[in-house]
Amino acid sequence: MTNNCTMCSRMARELTKKEIYERMSAWRNIKKLHEAARTRVEAQQETIKQLKEEVRILKERDKEKDTLIAELKLQIEELRRMIFGRKQKQKKPDAADENTTTEPRPKAERTPDSYHRRIPGEEEVTNTQQHSIDACPDCGNPLEKLETRVFYKEDIVLPDTAEIPLKTVIKHEVERGWCKECKAWRSAIPLPSATVVLGRNVKLYICYLAILIRLSFSQVKTLLQTTYGFEISEGEISYILEKEGRALRPEYEALKDRIRSQKGVHYDETGYRAAREKHGNYAWLMTGTETNDVVFDCGKSRGKGVAEGALWGVRSRRHHGWVRRVQKRIQAPCALLGTSAPKAARSCGERRALRGEPCTLSRCVRCLCGVVR
Repeated sequence: MTNNCTMCSRMARELTKKEIYERMSAWRNIKKLHEAARTRVEAQQETIKQLKEEVRILKERDKEKDTLIAELKLQIEELRRMIFGRKQKQKKPDAADENTTTEPRPKAERTPDSYHRRIPGEEEVTNTQQHSIDACPDCGNPLEKLETRVFYKEDIVLPDTAEIPLKTVIKHEVERGWCKECKAWRSAIPLPSATVVLGRNVKLYICYLAILIRLSFSQVKTLLQTTYGFEISEGEISYILEKEGRALRPEYEALKDRIRSQKGVHYDETGYRAAREKHGNYAWLMTGTETNDVVFDCGKSRGKGVAEGALWGVRSRRHHGWVRRVQKRIQAPCALLGTSAPKAARSCGERRALRGEPCTLSRCVRCLCGVVR
């Protein structure tokens, strides 16, 4: 009993001030650390909530974007079919073809002469014309070092003539000389850049076959070869069409201006296959109510952007002013309808435009078409 009391007295001894201070400091530090940790945990929980909300919003946006992308893909595919047509199904290769490998065809080497027309033989020449020159056409001084340059002009005789043969080859012998005053060569007639050139008739005939008859380049080549014995390459056909198009561009623009200045103008589109796949397979036409002039624009789409673009001169935003201007021009009795044009268009888009209601380009075009028909 005495021993137990002695042990209890030893265990129940008082702590020293130093020990009390150390233990209180430890508990104080633990309390501060616990409060700081609790604050960090609460802040992290709030951040997690915000991040979860942002993730939810982003997922909803992704779904909306996916839906929009799918719709745009369908619209692009529809526009592609409208412009380029349906893709042709490719034939599946046979089992035997899959095992065999085809080597690429080697590119044929061409000489510089192969890019020019063949010089005709003497037996092919149907006529010879000589062009002489003695004096400079600009200053009148006599020419020196006279020489003769030869070029050939190949042409065809149109089928409605009775001349035989239908293909003509005219050999031009052109004199030229050096002018000391001008310090330049002067010739009797302008010399072409090539020795063999094409005549005007064959160029016009190629334009007629390719544009109006709508023959392919290979068909044009075959027709000229079988009918006239005339050889020509597809590159020459393309160059002729491009050059003639540039030459007719001023008259084309003037024709459009004459049609636009009339009281009524009609726009319409129709199917027309273009020679190049990148173009559309439709042609737009523009004609007036006062003359028989018609302008065609081929290789376009059916979209209203063609009509509202700069090509036709139809404004795309201020349609109401366009309709009012047309109405003002045709207030007089219309010879086509036997009544005043605005009254005849009472049931079309023009009436909506005049009331100030929303108007689109298609309504304006239908309104004007209804007036001038």
